[in-house]
Amino acid sequence: MHFYGLAVHLRFALGRWPKHINDNPSYWLFESHSTTAWFIWGLMWLSLFAVPVVALSLLAWPGHRRLAVYPLIYAAAVGLTWPLIHLAPDSFIYWWWD
Repeated sequence: MHFYGLAVHLRFALGRWPKHINDNPSYWLFESHSTTAWFIWGLMWLSLFAVPVVALSLLAWPGHRRLAVYPLIYAAAVGLTWPLIHLAPDSFIYWWWD
């Protein structure tokens, strides 16, 4: 959600989609939004390293085994973010990865 909010922010700030890599609005609110989006996206993907640990921990306790499916659902939801970000316009995707 934050990713597409950044896409809309960039589109309205520039009045068009970015044409080249350094096509950034130069004000603090956009910089803050961009940094926050990268931070959230990075933490979300890094959190996947904890999923096996949490799932195995829940499976180790007989009373909590039924909860072990939730870390897997979370991992699947995070995995869905990869194809979903590619629904944005190509020029924005090219700008985002730089």
